[in-house]
Amino acid sequence: APGAGGGGGGAAVGVAACTTEPFRIMDVQFQDGNVNAGITQMRTVAFNALEWNPEDLISLVEPVFRLTGCIERCNIPLDKLSKWAQAAWKLYRENPFHNWFHGFSCFHM
Repeated sequence: APGAGGGGGGAAVGVAACTTEPFRIMDVQFQDGNVNAGITQMRTVAFNALEWNPEDLISLVEPVFRLTGCIERCNIPLDKLSKWAQAAWKLYRENPFHNWFHGFSCFHM
């Protein structure tokens, strides 16, 4: 129908399809033991991003997206997801509060 999905075709439909159902945490085990440990910790509010180095936090972005089914449901290319996470990290300024660690803490919730 005209006007539905913003008139952009596939991209708007993909976004709508990505957000219509609630995301569920899937039970996935990763080969990297650090990632499994991070995911286990991130499933609690006790997760402390300050205990991780920035690069390791970036390595947890893909598993979070995978566990929620976002990668498959939204057809997210892994190379673009990785570049997006790295760009987000680099764009944060170094300051005492609104920094990469704060941003990742919000992301994990």
